[in-house]
Parts: sequence; C-alpha cells; structure tokens
Amino acid sequence: MANGSKKNRAKLQVPIYIGLWIPYYLCSIAPSIILGGIYYFHILYRIFTVSIQFTVENSLIFFTSPLVLLALYIFNLFCFASMSKLYYWMFNKIHPHKELINALPRGDTAKDVQIYWTRNFFLRLIKWKFTKCPFPWLVNWMFNYVGSTKIGKGTVIDKGGYICQEYLELGENCYTGPMSGQSSHVNEGIYGGFTLKKIKMGNNSVLCTRCMLAPGVEVGENTQIITMSGVTKFSKLKPNSSYYGLPAGKISDKRFNKYIQLPEELIEKKKEIRQ
Repeated sequence: MANGSKKNRAKLQVPIYIGLWIPYYLCSIAPSIILGGIYYFHILYRIFTVSIQFTVENSLIFFTSPLVLLALYIFNLFCFASMSKLYYWMFNKIHPHKELINALPRGDTAKDVQIYWTRNFFLRLIKWKFTKCPFPWLVNWMFNYVGSTKIGKGTVIDKGGYICQEYLELGENCYTGPMSGQSSHVNEGIYGGFTLKKIKMGNNSVLCTRCMLAPGVEVGENTQIITMSGVTKFSKLKPNSSYYGLPAGKISDKRFNKYIQLPEELIEKKKEIRQ
C-alpha cells in the first residue's frame, strides 16, 4: 500500500513541461517569422539595397512597413492563442477537466490535480503574453477563443486587475477594477487539499478596486462589491445589492451612498432608474 501511494502522487514534472513547451513555442512563433522573412527578403531588402531610389512604390512600401510589422505581431498573438486552444483541447481529451473540492495531490484525485497543473502552465503563459502586450483589450477575445474562461460582451477588466485562467464566467457589461481579481483555485494549507470551483459574475456586476473573489463565488446581476472587500468560498451574492467588508456582507443603499460619497442628484437618479 505504501509503494502504491507513492506512485499515485501528483508532482511537478519540469522535463515534461519543457518538452511540451518547445513544440508549443516553435509552432506559435514560426509562422510569423516565416512571413516576416518573406516580407524582408522579397520586399524591404530589394528597396533598400537593390534599387535605392525615390519612387512612389518604394515610398509606399517604406511608409506602410510599420503596419505590416504590426499585422505580423497580431498574427503572432493569434498563433499563440491557437496553440493554447489546441493544447487545452488535447489536455481535456486526455483527462476531462472538472471542478474539485478538497482534492488531495495523492490517491484517487492525484491525476486530477496533476493534469490541472500541466494545462494551467500553458494557460498562464498565454495569459501573460496577452496581458503584457500593447493591446490588453485582446485578453477577452483570447480567453473566449481558447475556451477556458467566458467573458461577456462589454465587460472591462481594468489595468492591473487579475483574471484567473480557468473556471471563470463573467456576464455582459461587468467591471473589475485595478488590483482586483478572482481565484477559482485555492490550496487548503500545506497538508490540505486543492479546491477548484467556478466563479460567476452576473450581468452588470461590479468588482471595485482591491477586491477578491474566492472559488465558487456567484455574484448576482447588478450587484456591486465595494473597494477593499473579499468574498469567501462558495458565497452567493444576491442580485441588485451592494456588498462590503472582509468577509463581504450585504449593506443597505444608505450605507453604500455614504461609503462612496454619492452626490444627492445621483442618488435621486438611481431611485428613478430602479422605479
């Protein structure tokens, strides 16, 4: 029993990660490098070395080259997203992903934890690449394209906000403020289990600055969570409400208006909209 328990244990497998990363990276970057090489040697190289003269054609090529380079960069992002989508599909075919509650990295749930670590390695890579690129608004498209997270139309993730790679569902017209985020997974202490549970935010919900949602949280529609608040695991927040605190608790409209110092004219307008 002891030997069997040791074998059935989740662990970081760096050689496997590197072995999977090499084809992932090469297949993602190769198409844009090939196209860039063709553009340079067949177009740019010719006008700068073969025929260095001012013509309408050469001028047009010269002034449009930044747009071509930008298009190649966006194409490179698309290739990385496509490879991540392929890897995510492949991992789910090998071992379908599922939600976990207090799953131990050993025994019957070891494989679930192991495959999560592996696929999450690549989801973190693609998230980092898109969040650090000059076009952060592409993050929403990327997650919807890969399929690990659903982000509704009109939803804004402000600069500096954290978005988990998997098991997150944001409705339409949601907002998450700077330094706020969600974590669909948590380790229950050093010797505890691993919990992975989907987080949901309903349409028109707001997560203000420096707030955090724990695994399994469900936020109702038109609900706002005020700055410096934290919502504990598996909490269900009612729609059309305001929450504040650590842990977050429901507050009245009067307290909400006082906390954010809402002007009287906006308070009246808010009442009219609700009526």
